[in-house]
Amino acid sequence: MISRRLRAAILAGVAGGLMIVGPTASGKTALAHQVVRTVGGAVVVGIDAMTVYRGMEVGTAMPSREERSAFGYRLVAHVDPASPYSLGQYLHDLEETLAALGRERLRPVFAGGTALWVEAVANGMSVPPSYPGLRRWLEATISGEGEAAAGYRLLAAVDRKAAAGIDPRNRRRLVRALEVALGSAGARSVSGGELGSDRPARYPMLGIQIPRERLRERIRSRIAVQLRSGWIEEAARLDREALSRTAREAIGYAEIWDYLGGGVSCEEAAARIERRTYRLAKRQLAWLERDPRILWVENEEEGLIRAKELLGEDAPV
Repeated sequence: MISRRLRAAILAGVAGGLMIVGPTASGKTALAHQVVRTVGGAVVVGIDAMTVYRGMEVGTAMPSREERSAFGYRLVAHVDPASPYSLGQYLHDLEETLAALGRERLRPVFAGGTALWVEAVANGMSVPPSYPGLRRWLEATISGEGEAAAGYRLLAAVDRKAAAGIDPRNRRRLVRALEVALGSAGARSVSGGELGSDRPARYPMLGIQIPRERLRERIRSRIAVQLRSGWIEEAARLDREALSRTAREAIGYAEIWDYLGGGVSCEEAAARIERRTYRLAKRQLAWLERDPRILWVENEEEGLIRAKELLGEDAPV
């Protein structure tokens, strides 16, 4: 059972929703569907940086069109893959979504694995400011590895906390961090005081944690299903389109494009996708496991029981 203190916080009105988190392929989507099907008056809200893109359904393991309709999905498949999309844009869209759900008296059941986005939503983070002119200048200036290294040193000097959480090779995140730090004259940060797990969560958080070998097998099986379900054809179509840098970062597409170009065999492409996906899963777990606010479960059955408790639905499953 959940603790008295946590139950008291929930009954006091912790925003009337739930966050289901965990590494990729751990079963978050299936659990979210079970929760919505069981408790009623709830819809699934995506919290994933890649499932926002329509037309990338297979490669991002997005729920089907029928599932998205049946479970009232929000913030999934709502962005053109030619458009860049950031945490700030997501938080802006989320504010509008939550306002609409409030008017409809529906509760959000978040499901997704983008750890930074999870923490931002849990903490009620506001949208960092944008400085379009400065951003365009930074994008033009930080165009290669040497410039990126210099940009990272600048970021470390003006916003050490943001620099600590960014891969120096990730040009997109580097530019955004510099945009906020420089544009606000150091007053705001992409990591800011609104991140961290030392504050009450806006929503109760339920995490799925399964053994590493089982997780890897689930990843391997999911990739095989994706490849049989048209991922290669989807990647070929997208490669002919003008994708944004953020959309092109989705795991697996680069490997399939390499296969389509004759660089590797299909088997090697699949093996590379598996390795990259498993590394992502480990990074997601490392981030999430630092958060003491998450109540961890080991499977969907236990997850549904705990989810009903967290939502104040105490009737037997």
